[in-house]
Amino acid sequence: MLSFRQFLREFQFADLKPRTGQWEKIPTGVLQKAQREPAPNIDTELFDLIQKSYAYVGGYPDFNRPSDLPSNHTVWYGIDTDADKDPNAVKFGKQTPYGTKWTGGATDGSDEAKIRYVQDTAKLLQQSGNYCEMSDAIMHIMIKRFKIPCVQTQAEVEKITGKQVEWVGKHPQGQYPGYNGFYIRNLFGEKHMKILLGRPR
Repeated sequence: MLSFRQFLREFQFADLKPRTGQWEKIPTGVLQKAQREPAPNIDTELFDLIQKSYAYVGGYPDFNRPSDLPSNHTVWYGIDTDADKDPNAVKFGKQTPYGTKWTGGATDGSDEAKIRYVQDTAKLLQQSGNYCEMSDAIMHIMIKRFKIPCVQTQAEVEKITGKQVEWVGKHPQGQYPGYNGFYIRNLFGEKHMKILLGRPR
């Protein structure tokens, strides 16, 4: 005898009817609903992308399991780049008094997904009301390739982030001339150098 659960269909990214190559808004209520459903569901689909992209740092701190989504991240978008209705990239953020703070993003590692994520993130950060704390490779790309502006003073950074920072200013190795907004934050017991890129309102 088939169990009742076998007649249920868990909510997946495909149920949003994604258009190939277009970012689709993902309501947080959909993620919260999926928390109560067995895998596979949209939570597991997005969590797998995030885990893969953040594996080099031990995973994204807010998401230890699929049921942790969306946590306090209130803005979610996913994109299908290869017409199979599965998400190939995801980006997420929070609404703040200064606009949308983009807090993370992930891809499946495919070239098309990575290209779209990088290019579309750069377009967002050139628009008023979009900003992101960045470091490492993605920061380098945004500065060198796309010339994304940064917040240049400690007072402004601390006001926008709501956190005290250890101010650095110019890059310690002299990289990125004209970008004088580097600072250090203590995250989970470790120091990380970051910069606030974009155009917060």
